[in-house]
Amino acid sequence: KKMGLGTHANRMKIEREPRQHSSPPRPAAREAARSTRLGWYCRPAAPAHQRASSSGLTMQIMLLSALLVTPIYGQTGQLVDNKGEFDTPGPGYWYSAGGSERYFEARSKCKWSAPISPHAFWGDSFLYTDKGTFNQFWHDAGRDKLMVRQCHAPDLDREGNIWVIRRVGPFNTTGGAKEGEWHAMKFHEPIDKRWVTGRFLARVNAEGTLFASPPLHVHHEHFSNQECLPSYVRASSEVLGTLTLSRIFAVHGDNYFMDADGGVTGNAYKSYPEGFGKRMEGVYYHDNRIGDIRPPRSPVLQWWTEIAYRYTLQTPKRELLHMSRFNLANFFDNVHLHVPSDTGSIFWMAWSMPADGEFEANWCHTHGAEHIIIFKGDPSKFALGRKYAKRNPWTPKSVDNVDDVANELILSAAEAGISYCKGRIQWEGEEIRMTQINCKPWKFKEGDVAAIVSLYDPVRRPYTNLRQHFIFRGDWFPDDPDIVDQRPDLRFENLKFCGENPSHCLSQVSLGLKIYMVVVNFGCLPEYYTAKAFVGWFLLLAMLASMSYTCYRLLKRLCKQLCPKIMEYPSRFKLPTYLPVQWQAETQPVFSTS
Repeated sequence: KKMGLGTHANRMKIEREPRQHSSPPRPAAREAARSTRLGWYCRPAAPAHQRASSSGLTMQIMLLSALLVTPIYGQTGQLVDNKGEFDTPGPGYWYSAGGSERYFEARSKCKWSAPISPHAFWGDSFLYTDKGTFNQFWHDAGRDKLMVRQCHAPDLDREGNIWVIRRVGPFNTTGGAKEGEWHAMKFHEPIDKRWVTGRFLARVNAEGTLFASPPLHVHHEHFSNQECLPSYVRASSEVLGTLTLSRIFAVHGDNYFMDADGGVTGNAYKSYPEGFGKRMEGVYYHDNRIGDIRPPRSPVLQWWTEIAYRYTLQTPKRELLHMSRFNLANFFDNVHLHVPSDTGSIFWMAWSMPADGEFEANWCHTHGAEHIIIFKGDPSKFALGRKYAKRNPWTPKSVDNVDDVANELILSAAEAGISYCKGRIQWEGEEIRMTQINCKPWKFKEGDVAAIVSLYDPVRRPYTNLRQHFIFRGDWFPDDPDIVDQRPDLRFENLKFCGENPSHCLSQVSLGLKIYMVVVNFGCLPEYYTAKAFVGWFLLLAMLASMSYTCYRLLKRLCKQLCPKIMEYPSRFKLPTYLPVQWQAETQPVFSTS
């Protein structure tokens, strides 16, 4: 099942060491560990006696019914053996690495520039750190020890398209990412208006050969329209401003293809269909976070980050827009979900479509799951919203059997006339790979509701990552080609944090909402309601008023105690008293003192 790639010549072969797994802990120990782990994040998940369950007989009936109604309502997104494409229509460009060989061929003809420091190349916008948490980007890990080379190469197949290729490094790492040592860099660059038609983002050695994962894992790599990296915002004055979020495109470590389908190349290289392009104008922002996931103190591994995009100045027939819908969770914990380790669980979110349009491709970002399902309809109309509502937007709901729940949701949605697409989750050993989703064709109107569901079972799969991100992503084009100029939010606010209410996704985080998040929610991002922002602003004013009044009282008390002493201070010294000068005619003045 090749995904448009027939060679592994550009992928470094790394021998992987098998990991040792401990058996699942005993129930009592599991419950204690779970309570300890979840206690401080937001709010704990529902207790065990409240977990949803389903009868085996009912599930068998539901499954049989689902199989009967699936051809009418459902889209399963199953693969067939036709060069890696899904059932007609194809799933979109995201699931193909076709054309990557031509990129490598164009790159091989590059005439590289002389090396220069990133600081000199991008100015003060370039930052590099190997520290995390709240001091990230306060600590310089040696940006002046890195060098940048670039080349501009014409695309070999698309006339008028140019590849802009930058290579940054060398980075020298010795493992330890799983213990907290990650390498992050960021910069921004002003540019003239252009249309991106493809991109390549990867870690390479000195000869340009790609590294696989492991040993190097991409936590994230973003191209954005504005500064929206949470770890940087936390550590800068921008934390006081309004945070808006967007993506031009993004790369994550879970989007690698299976080795047989292209491996790392399938994640690094994407080419948009002919006639499509993404707008870059004014300035773009780049950031990434890369980890050497070998054990700490491994032999030194030297690598470079290669950043490339293909562009044209010609306006495309269709402007391609991005859409991301992110889970809600604790902002200070890098917006991670915390999956219970001792039971299956379900997590889901819903959103409404921003305008009339059609998806070109859909995918998701996850750290591993048992089921991922997208429903093209309102969750309140079937079992998802009616039965599986969570206690809060950021805590997964415990369930007994994830397979039964998935089947129940599919059947219930089909009965409500709601179509779905089911992801094919792929594991390679313990490494999560590309989750294959085919939701095409998917045309929608502004305000249409959709939902995405993830089901986890660490008991079945003990190596499931218990700290999860869950993001729906898609590239789409609007029915009205002029709407982007009329509505800049389609570009600059295309990433939203969503809960269960599709009308209350969070696209802007004002200072008032940040105050509410910290004081009321203890760091957890809330769904957007005007009242919550108002409460945050009220709390801010109350705190400022309280601080002002406290300062006033303190100064008054200090003045009351100190002013009399200050007034008495000059009287401690006896100064001489002088009488007025007495003048006598035609004589010298006479002075007298007492």
